[in-house]
Amino acid sequence: MRWVKAYRQEVFNVLVNTNIGVERQKKALKYVYLDMKKKKSLSQLLPTILTKFLPDSYIKYLRLNAAASALARGFGEDIPDFLKNRPRKFIDHCFPRWEQIFQAVTLMRFQTATFL
Repeated sequence: MRWVKAYRQEVFNVLVNTNIGVERQKKALKYVYLDMKKKKSLSQLLPTILTKFLPDSYIKYLRLNAAASALARGFGEDIPDFLKNRPRKFIDHCFPRWEQIFQAVTLMRFQTATFL
């Protein structure tokens, strides 16, 4: 867990660092797929993971990727190609930063140009 702390230096009031995605999957496995049975052997757990949990997770993954596809929705012309076919949250996170960087690079190119 040390690598997690390295990327969470800005969080001061959090005593326990966990990966929320892993915790959520653990809860889904425990409460949905294992019927809240806490005491299961590994030989009982593995078939449940292999026949139910992983196939359902893969189907969800495919469904979310299909929803993010350009075939499922249109993208604005101002969206760069590398952001197309990406999840909406990813685009919402990257696009404002991309605009700022693009403007800064354009300004730097203009300032370093030599005029005769």
